[in-house]
Amino acid sequence: MKQIIAGEKPAGTPLPKVAAKPADTKTEEKQNLPLVEDERSRSLMDPPIWEKFVTDVAAMSPEASAYVRRHPSLSSEAMAKWHVGILPTDGGGDKRGWSLRNHVIYPLKSEENEVLAFVGRDPNYETKVRAFEAKPPEQRDASKRPNKYRFPKGFHRGIELFG
Repeated sequence: MKQIIAGEKPAGTPLPKVAAKPADTKTEEKQNLPLVEDERSRSLMDPPIWEKFVTDVAAMSPEASAYVRRHPSLSSEAMAKWHVGILPTDGGGDKRGWSLRNHVIYPLKSEENEVLAFVGRDPNYETKVRAFEAKPPEQRDASKRPNKYRFPKGFHRGIELFG
């Protein structure tokens, strides 16, 4: 005779039925709109903000040029081709993209090749993190930890980047 261990079901015992969760009717499908369709971001595309990007290493700030030099894939030709570059701190009266000034800007495009968002990579990130981590733990404010990337508010990166 087979011994039954506590918590084990004897062979042939049906499993209890679990009720299926009802579909949440309040959840709406998240999606990212192309910038030309988004009211807040439309100005970045008319004229395209990448026309302001600096792709010449000699014309960049020291931090940005050091970052670009460390990444061989960021040649001037490749940056111009893929609409990647540094948004200069002096906008010349153009206030678009002010929060991404002196950042390496990458466009995120949909499968239809429409620009969904511009992402900014802070070239000073490593320096800022070292300064943050040099502080004693009790003086660090976790909410002020430096960010490596800046994504636009309302952009669902999981949809585009992670499937």
